[in-house]
Amino acid sequence: MMAYIHKRMNNRRHKTFNNYVEYHKDMVYQICFSILGCPLVAEEISISVFHQAYIDLCYEESPSVQKDWLHNEIIYQVFDYFEQEKMSKKHPIDINERNNTTLSNEKLSKNEETLRNTLLSLPLTDRIFIVLRNTCSLSAKEVNKIMNKAAC
Repeated sequence: MMAYIHKRMNNRRHKTFNNYVEYHKDMVYQICFSILGCPLVAEEISISVFHQAYIDLCYEESPSVQKDWLHNEIIYQVFDYFEQEKMSKKHPIDINERNNTTLSNEKLSKNEETLRNTLLSLPLTDRIFIVLRNTCSLSAKEVNKIMNKAAC
């Protein structure tokens, strides 16, 4: 009987998690891609974020708690990526490499390309601030709170 209950709970958790990923995957990827400019790294970090969500989150929590957690985790993972790049003495992807890894079917106007290159040339913390403010419509206070948590 207990095994049956455990199996049902596990199946419900997997289904809830799959729904959670389906609902948030585009937002998570868009934030990562906007900050990093590289689809491959954005995808890798998105996967890491959802892996951590599977471990950490209780999906019965309110959607606002889940979204706050997601924003924090995305930024933590981005900082972690850049820290690992520094530790391995590699340099994070530069603008030319980013442009070469842009999705091949993505055609940017000259203005969009200029805007993307300008954003990607900013320091990481400035990029994060701009992306969270504009993509997620967070207040400056909320963004600073997320960045302070992620930097710890």
